[in-house]
Amino acid sequence: MEIQLHALHAAARQQPDAGTQPSSDGAPPPPAAPAAAGATPFAEVTAVAPGSPAAGSGMQPGDRLVAFGDVSSQTPRPVEGMAQALPLLAGRAVRCEVLRAGRPVTLTITPGPWAGKGLLGATLILLS
Repeated sequence: MEIQLHALHAAARQQPDAGTQPSSDGAPPPPAAPAAAGATPFAEVTAVAPGSPAAGSGMQPGDRLVAFGDVSSQTPRPVEGMAQALPLLAGRAVRCEVLRAGRPVTLTITPGPWAGKGLLGATLILLS
């Protein structure tokens, strides 16, 4: 899974200015379904790289993703959907709903190029 994410991010970097410009209309991040204690997470964060967009947002290992923009557990193949959305969301604030120690937390993350691999800087595992 992580290898697929890295390949997708590498391909996005090779496209000139593909989705790397911030939103010019000043629109707020796309809404995500509010996380609730009973919400179904689709992935768990296993690692967050220092200095990455994920680290800057406050994402932590152990966070369980409930929604990332419009992607949720209701999305078919949500981790793949998230991987496909990341290049399109580069440079734009995205609302991310997680469960942290069973409690809902809302993060705002701006995927994009940084010193490490990918556009997010977090390793995720799919939850069954």
